[in-house]
Amino acid sequence: MPLDLAEMKECVKQKVDPAARYTRASIETAMHAVLPHRVALHLHSVNTIAWSVRQDARVRLEHQLDGLRWQWISYVPSGLALAREIEKALSASADTDVLILGNHGLVIGADDCGAVEDLLSQVEQRLSICPRQNDPTDYAASLDCRWFIMGSANRR
Repeated sequence: MPLDLAEMKECVKQKVDPAARYTRASIETAMHAVLPHRVALHLHSVNTIAWSVRQDARVRLEHQLDGLRWQWISYVPSGLALAREIEKALSASADTDVLILGNHGLVIGADDCGAVEDLLSQVEQRLSICPRQNDPTDYAASLDCRWFIMGSANRR
């Protein structure tokens, strides 16, 4: 939805969630308004979320993302709270172009779409997780898998 960026930035500055004031704004508009990049991509990458839900995520990601200009944002609900945390992170390191949002997703910013696409490819490659293979001869594991899929309340 087209929104006036200056108006969205002013809302955040005034501590008003744009989603509360403008019906076309989403709950994540405030986050987008505080990003300084010309092009920003926000996605809920399965690989990123698989890392970001771990208790040791921040430490493990330091190794995985070494050499990239990235920052960790601990989980906060979308809206003004998330926008404020991003502002804090960017004020500490303005050259950040990758944000890992704890238990939420990934934000990548750059000067143009090609640079964002290249950086996304790097991040996805570095965070790629191979699915664990289940041993078909492991009867207990297959029971656990069926229980999970069926959502049974009576796990045996």
